[in-house]
Amino acid sequence: MLTWLGIRRKTEGPQTRQFFAGASKRTIVATLAGALTILVLVRLVLTELLPEEVLMDPLGSVLPRVIGLLTAVIVVGVVERIVTDAKP
Repeated sequence: MLTWLGIRRKTEGPQTRQFFAGASKRTIVATLAGALTILVLVRLVLTELLPEEVLMDPLGSVLPRVIGLLTAVIVVGVVERIVTDAKP
């Protein structure tokens, strides 16, 4: 597409792989449901543990959700990598 700029795609480089390639639908659903559960639990725990002054601050109020989201994304990435590498 960008050959007019002199940018060419190398075909001998590593090919991209599909996310959750070769995993069953049951594994994908279980992983995503587990990640959603982790997201909610981390958010609830941090909301209970953080002092009220932190939660009143605009930046501090989104902190539990952001940390929960990052934790869930990391869990999905790790589980996906384990499942994909386990398949022959």
